Amino acid sequence: MSKAGYGTVAAQPEVYTPTNWEKIGEVQAPTYKDVPFAIAFLAHLAVMIYIRCQVDDPTPLIDSDVEVTGDQYGFVVVLALCSVGFAIGMFYLIQRMALVLIQASIIGSVVFSVFIGISMIMLGNILTIILGVLCILGSIWYAKAAWKYAAYSAANLETAIAAILDNLGLCFMGIASSAVSLLWTVMWCVVFNAVLQGDKCMNNDDDDCDEGGFSILFYFLLLISYFWTILVLQYIVQVTVAGVIGTWWTAPAEADSCCSTAVIDSTYRSMTYSFGSICMGSLLLAVVKALRATTDYLRDQQRSSDEPNAIVGILLCCAECILRMLEGILEYFNQWAFSYIGLYGYSYLDAGKGVVELFQSRGWTTYVTEDIASNVTFFGTLMTGVLTGGLGVLLNSTSFHLFEDSEDASKDWIAFGVAGVTGLVIGGIMMNIVSGAVNTVIVCMAEMPDELQANHPKYSQAMRYGWLKAFPSCGLKYDVVV
Repeated sequence: MSKAGYGTVAAQPEVYTPTNWEKIGEVQAPTYKDVPFAIAFLAHLAVMIYIRCQVDDPTPLIDSDVEVTGDQYGFVVVLALCSVGFAIGMFYLIQRMALVLIQASIIGSVVFSVFIGISMIMLGNILTIILGVLCILGSIWYAKAAWKYAAYSAANLETAIAAILDNLGLCFMGIASSAVSLLWTVMWCVVFNAVLQGDKCMNNDDDDCDEGGFSILFYFLLLISYFWTILVLQYIVQVTVAGVIGTWWTAPAEADSCCSTAVIDSTYRSMTYSFGSICMGSLLLAVVKALRATTDYLRDQQRSSDEPNAIVGILLCCAECILRMLEGILEYFNQWAFSYIGLYGYSYLDAGKGVVELFQSRGWTTYVTEDIASNVTFFGTLMTGVLTGGLGVLLNSTSFHLFEDSEDASKDWIAFGVAGVTGLVIGGIMMNIVSGAVNTVIVCMAEMPDELQANHPKYSQAMRYGWLKAFPSCGLKYDVVV
């Protein structure tokens, strides 16, 4: 293997040795999968819309005399559009400096941990000294363990972002999905508030009412409704991204423009044939999230009670721990299952079984947990927020002149805060698309590395170099001509 660093590998002449791996997945016939779950989701949505329509004059969700003006709306819209540009600029920056940014993030985390450790040691308490030393040693161990994965994660990021930049329509779909999520949140809050106001149990208007009865049931069902819809919107985007990455990987001529054939076709498939599978996976996770939220609510009730029950408190604490673990397992399973659904059109359970079989057949069951690209996507989100915040201060002082009732220094901070939050939201949406694309790149590399070499040799070479540097026994080939 060449000793050249990542980023210079493309200049090394090589002979490509095909892997000739047997493909595990097969493109499925365009039929509707997991239909009962799609019907159940649409029926639940119809019920929620019906309840909302029955609320003639909803009680204000927030009691406030503050009025939002048209100029303030315009300020946020302009900043949102600019933050999209900043986020796309971060794509280019990350693609060109992926390895440097990943290594910098590792070093930064060590420096921060060492600072915290030294601060704890300086307190002089024996316990804080021990914790401080452990913090420093832990950070050094993390850096040593993570450093060898830097080229691997950089290659995944570079390839994923290259596919996104060729199909920028994915970003606008992500923003549209988030806008719908916001509208759904507002509508759900109105429905929740109406149920809250109309439920005698919740308002304690009936002395004979059992507070643990229908009120908790309403609360639980409404939470399922909220999380289910939010997750469906989120996973529609992920499945669409996976489909586009797969097309870019195997047929790049169909995935080479903003609104390419790949973007349109993949969006259509995720909202039709795969919609039931998305609803099924989302429902499983939504139930767990709703159970967790309900458990948190019951724990808060226990803490605020005049006579808390210790046994109930312990049971609720155990239940919350179990639900947290189950939630993490389902989120991890879904990210790979939905990538497989987007690539091949499987049903939810078949996709999960197929992707597990794929990683097991390649011996990659531990490799897929070692990606540290999230450090860089967080950096991209943060920088988008900071740049948008700075632009907000500039625009407010030169064009919009908002927040005039505040002092000069306060105006700048308010403008920076509003603009920064807008940038963080948009940046987070855009970087989540990158995270979904990275997952799909890992699946595609396990499934069909030869196709990447045939269609994108530059990225294929970088991927194989990075993967073999981290996982020498992964089965890929990298033969450099001497």
